[in-house]
Amino acid sequence: MKKLYTVFITLLCVVAAQAQVSVTSRLDSAQILVGSQAHLTVTVSGAREGANIEFPSFKDESEIAPGLEVVATHDPSASPNIRVYDITAWDEGQYNAPALTVKVDGKSYTTKTIPLKVNTISVDTTHADSIRPMRGVAPNPYSWDEWSPLFWLSILLLALLVVAYYLYVRLRGNKPIIAHLRLIRRIPPHERALKKIEAIKSQQLSGPEGQKEYYTELTDALRQYLEERFNIRAKEMTSSEIIYRLEKEQDKSKIDELRQVFETADLVKFAKYSVQENTSDAYLSSVVRFIDSTKEENAPTVEKVGSKLSEKDKMKMRKRKGVRLAIALLIIAAVAIFAYVCWRIFEIVAG
Repeated sequence: MKKLYTVFITLLCVVAAQAQVSVTSRLDSAQILVGSQAHLTVTVSGAREGANIEFPSFKDESEIAPGLEVVATHDPSASPNIRVYDITAWDEGQYNAPALTVKVDGKSYTTKTIPLKVNTISVDTTHADSIRPMRGVAPNPYSWDEWSPLFWLSILLLALLVVAYYLYVRLRGNKPIIAHLRLIRRIPPHERALKKIEAIKSQQLSGPEGQKEYYTELTDALRQYLEERFNIRAKEMTSSEIIYRLEKEQDKSKIDELRQVFETADLVKFAKYSVQENTSDAYLSSVVRFIDSTKEENAPTVEKVGSKLSEKDKMKMRKRKGVRLAIALLIIAAVAIFAYVCWRIFEIVAG
């Protein structure tokens, strides 16, 4: 008896819960104009949380009823128990939004039909004269002849402002209005390196200290050339880092001789290694061959450098009243042109 009583109570609760579920529909307007839209809202009330609700599905621009068309369907994410259908009609008349069937946990619920009146726009056919054809393209109220002078004056205004700003910058920086340039000779990196090597070759260096000085100066000249020619920080790099960098850009057959030069130089400078004189001459020749094979052809030998002003020139430039007067006149002319252009624009637009 106790089990039967429990089953009976459970069935009553299920029936009571299902009895609370209701599905309703409503239209936001009882009548619309032809082509306008009404919103049909279907709401499920009393369903348990997480209930499986299946609303009717319609394709956009399909008929939901004879003469009624579904434009779009909305599913508000904040309200899973609500579905909104945008409906419209293209002919005048009396329609009925159909009853829709919604399934809640597998059980079907049906809404009621709702009347919808579709009105057309009334046309006064008794006064045919009031019906006029579509107007053509309206003529342009402005012409280029009116605006072209203002356009060119605006260009002139910008030019005056640019010139005035240029003069102001030159005057403030104590610079000449037209900068004078002077030419200096630029010694290419290979010429500078070969000149140093010639000086090293002419030195009479002997003994351990002499060899150390010889290889130090030779590798310094080579590092200076590599830094200027290949734009690498050869002076700050170890011998192995330099060889590794050059192997990426140069023929490896050229690098093998340099590797021997750097290795020997490191031994002489840091390990007191002794080298025969003919071997040192061979290493010097290797460096010269590398420089000749990697020198930059047609390198510019002349460089333009701005002229420097003396204190006397700076004093003269501070007192250039003519330049200051020119700047003032340019600004006055620019303001006058700007005022005239604004006045003409106001006249054209207002007229």
